[in-house]
This record gives sequence, C-alpha cells and structure tokens, in this order.
Amino acid sequence: MTRNKKTENFSTSKTSTQTQRKEYPDMLLKIGRIIAVGMLDVSVGIIATILLADGMGIPLKWWYVVIGATLSIIIDISIIKKSLHYPSTILLVIVPSAYFVGFMTMWWLGIDRLSEHFRHLTYFVLLAEICLFAHFVHDSFGVGWGVKWLYPLSQKSFKLFCTKENEYEGDRVLIWWTEEELKVAIKKYGDPDWMSKYCMSPLFIIDILFCCGAIAMIVLRFFIFRL
Repeated sequence: MTRNKKTENFSTSKTSTQTQRKEYPDMLLKIGRIIAVGMLDVSVGIIATILLADGMGIPLKWWYVVIGATLSIIIDISIIKKSLHYPSTILLVIVPSAYFVGFMTMWWLGIDRLSEHFRHLTYFVLLAEICLFAHFVHDSFGVGWGVKWLYPLSQKSFKLFCTKENEYEGDRVLIWWTEEELKVAIKKYGDPDWMSKYCMSPLFIIDILFCCGAIAMIVLRFFIFRL
C-alpha cells in the first residue's frame, strides 16, 4: 500500500516536472512575442523623450528615457486596459488632472512659475500626452480591434485601414464596430495566434526600424556626444 502510494507520488511529480519543462519554452516564446508587439510603442516613447527634451531645452537624464518608455506601454497593463483604455479618459482627464495637482502643489509651496521645476513638470505632462496618444494611434491600425476614441459619447471602436473582419485594406480609411458587432466579430474572426502573424507582417518591419532609430538616438545622446 505504501509502495503504491510512493509510486503514484513519484509518477505525479515526474509528470508535473515534464509539464513545467514543456511550458517554459512556450512562456518564453509568449514573452518574446509580447515584447515584439510592444517594441514600436517603447521606441516611440524613447524617441519622443529625447526630441521633446531637446526642444524644450531640458537636460536629458537616462531615467527620463525609462519614464518615456514606460508611459508608452503602461495602458496595456491588464488592470488599466480593462478600465481606462479610452483616449478621452486618459488624455483629457487623468493627465491634465495630474498637471493641475502638480501645479497647485508647487504654487502652494511657493515655487516660481518660471523655475526649472515647472519646466520639468510641463515636460513630463507633455511627454505623457505624446506617448499615450501615440499608443492609441498605434492601436488604431495593425493588430487589435480598434480604440473607443469617442468614449463616453459613443461605445464604438474605431480602426484604420481594415475591413469589418479585421483584415488589412489600404483603400478603406476608417471603419468602426458597435459593442455588439465587436463581440460577434472577435468571436467569429479573432485569431489566437495573431502575435505570430504580426511578427511575420510588413508592420513588424516598421517596428524594427523605429527600434533601431531609438537605439541609435540613445547611443548618440548618452555614449558618443553625451549632450
């Protein structure tokens, strides 16, 4: 009885180990695909961080680049995506509210409006608006099922250059789905392997080009010219 129990435990443990070994490559592949899909957003965030700092005369620091890259993908975090993945909510309410709170706090502390603190506050608010807006634009074409640009006035999801079946079509500039249409379309035409297909599409080449541009700008700004 004891031997049979030990044999069962050993067999269960062995099966569990084998399952875990099989899951590791799949998990790494999934992580790699997610990174690949988010590469354009991160690259745009990095480029925007550097160009905006130059334009406003803000001394660039390495952690500004980290902030820009984070801002460009933060709305894809599942909790935020489920509740706040709307341009109107983030671009017209949350970010301006953060600026107002920061402005009032500095005013209460007696900080001069023309000081470096206010310039940096304005810089980061503008950076947030640019990175988040660029992310929503990116979500409006390519993969995915569009963006609710007119929320809360409308629940429609808008997307560029595609059909109602979510297939690319260059001649059709804009389409939209109602909530009911979107549920039916996702159930009928949704592709569970969309990441792999995206990584094999021409859009992925654009992602790589932006990524190379972002890396080049980092190398130039921080390692060669040290501006």
